[in-house]
Amino acid sequence: KLGKEKVGSARKASTFITKINIDITTASNEIADFGQKLSKYGVSLLQYKDSFRTIHGDGSTDDDGMNTGDPAPSRL
Repeated sequence: KLGKEKVGSARKASTFITKINIDITTASNEIADFGQKLSKYGVSLLQYKDSFRTIHGDGSTDDDGMNTGDPAPSRL
C-alpha cells in the first residue's frame, strides 16, 4: 500500500509517497478498492506489482523495487 505524507515548511509543502506494508488477511477491502482504481486505468494488481521490479544488467531482479535500503539521515 502506498501512503502520502505531507511535510510543510515556510517556503513550500512537499508530498512524499511511502511504502506501507499491509496484512492481506485483514485488508481485503482495501486491496479490492485499490484493484478497482487500477482497473480504471487498465492495470491489474499483478502488473502494478511487477512495475516495481528492478531488472539489473546481469539479468537478476529485485522484486522490492521501492525498498531504498537504509533511511536517509535526519537533518536534525
